[in-house]
Amino acid sequence: MTGKQSIGSLTIPWSPTVGPENEESCYPYRRQVPGTTTIPPGWTFAKGRRPVEEPSIHEERVSVPLRDGVKIQCDVFRPETDKKLPALLAVSPYGKNGHGFRIFDNIPFRLGLPESSTSGLEKFEGQD
Repeated sequence: MTGKQSIGSLTIPWSPTVGPENEESCYPYRRQVPGTTTIPPGWTFAKGRRPVEEPSIHEERVSVPLRDGVKIQCDVFRPETDKKLPALLAVSPYGKNGHGFRIFDNIPFRLGLPESSTSGLEKFEGQD
């Protein structure tokens, strides 16, 4: 529905945008819900992407308390093992776990990174 809105004496043309849930959107939004998924070796995010090499666990929307009491929502990818391992932390404004803006796909030549070199779970400016 196209229309006009007014702010004071200004008349502003208005038209609806594509909603984030629209599957025809460049990167449709997927509401995240807490949950745990096992990712088997060989799994791929999409055709042509690098497959996962080891069995992994993906924990979505894990609440992590910070020292000041603030809780942040994180996605945790970890090997399917009971061994203690160091953690790698990726923080950015670009979303998490592959459900956001796919920056590499919008840059000419994917910054020289072929799709087969990334899993599709990476985040821009972070590890894969």
